Amino acid sequence: MSEPTSGPGETLTRSEISTEIERSMSSIWQRRNGTRPVAIETEYVGDVVRCMIEDAEDAEDAAAANDSIGYRHEVQSTIARLTRRNVQAYMAGRDKSTGRAKQTFILEPLRVKN
Repeated sequence: MSEPTSGPGETLTRSEISTEIERSMSSIWQRRNGTRPVAIETEYVGDVVRCMIEDAEDAEDAAAANDSIGYRHEVQSTIARLTRRNVQAYMAGRDKSTGRAKQTFILEPLRVKN
């Protein structure tokens, strides 16, 4: 699994985190399905990370491979590591209009020090 490109103590921007998420998700997808996804789009806004994954033509096989407890644990751990926030909820499905895999991660709220 690839590590963030920043050194210890460095903070990545949301854009850089999104790029790292795309790289990591692509790697996990390839390991689970045997082929890299065609494209991944990541949106990191507030407490939500959304990944839209365009996979190869055999979408039903990919959906089955990525619906395991092991896959869920792996992607949630990746999101938590890269965002440095715990994942409170994970939702996965398919976008009916595009056929792409859709994964949404709800992160724990940031704690503000008083």
